[in-house]
Amino acid sequence: MKNRILAAVMAVMMLAAAFAFTSLAAPKVEGRLTVDAYIADITVDGEIDDAWKYASVIDINQFKSNTDPAYSDDSKKAGVDYAKATAKVLWDGDSTLYILCEVVDKTPNYEAANAWDKDSFDLFFRWDNTTEVGAKKSNQFRVLGDGTSTSSKFTAVVTTTSDGWFMEFSTTLKKHTADEYIGIDFQYNDNVLNKGAREVNLGWSDTEDKASSDASVYGQCLLSTKKAAAPAVTTAAPVTTAAPVTTAAPSTAAQTTNAAPSAGSSAATFDAAVLMALAASAAGTGVVIFRKKR
Repeated sequence: MKNRILAAVMAVMMLAAAFAFTSLAAPKVEGRLTVDAYIADITVDGEIDDAWKYASVIDINQFKSNTDPAYSDDSKKAGVDYAKATAKVLWDGDSTLYILCEVVDKTPNYEAANAWDKDSFDLFFRWDNTTEVGAKKSNQFRVLGDGTSTSSKFTAVVTTTSDGWFMEFSTTLKKHTADEYIGIDFQYNDNVLNKGAREVNLGWSDTEDKASSDASVYGQCLLSTKKAAAPAVTTAAPVTTAAPVTTAAPSTAAQTTNAAPSAGSSAATFDAAVLMALAASAAGTGVVIFRKKR
């Protein structure tokens, strides 16, 4: 009798454990801004890999509520009067998330007292994709255009360009598999006038400057099963017959799960920074490497 009771208790515990495990899956939230992260093998070294060409472009162009109203005027142009920022997301199909952030900024400024008032990118994550109002973030990472950071547990390489800078970034995912969603958002802080404070605060999903304290305002990212590669192209073989024919032989198109290409980015030169980035990644600590495009 005792053996039967013990077996029943163990069965209940196994069912509970299975339920808890499946509940970790993060489903899609209808109505949220969504981006797909395709699978790719990325090296975070400041040289933009070809796979980034096939990642969707995220426009970080929403003025948050704390932006100076003067920059909401139609006469102000992104990339001219204030910064223009975009991002792309990929993953390795296992445990690493990659992000490429690109900035056009004619007025780089890093003299403010507060880190968020300097020209910088903020990346926000919530691993369970919650919609609960006031939910805390899982992580927030900030990287400045001068290569400094106030964050950890990531690897990033910042490269300056003639009109701004870009950053390759990677971090470790938490308890996720393909076809699941994570909460994600992006923010660019732009100190335009070098007066000690950001005049422009650009976002993707959050428009009220709540991302640092409320994960319910995030967009979401699908950890896709598709690969970041050009679609396969198939052509029908020419038909050769001794006599005229009136119908063409049927063609067979190969199915593919490759992602469709999007606008690409120019590559930067490679230097010894890759060794430092790889070493930091292996150690599990945060590091930002700063490079100048030659």
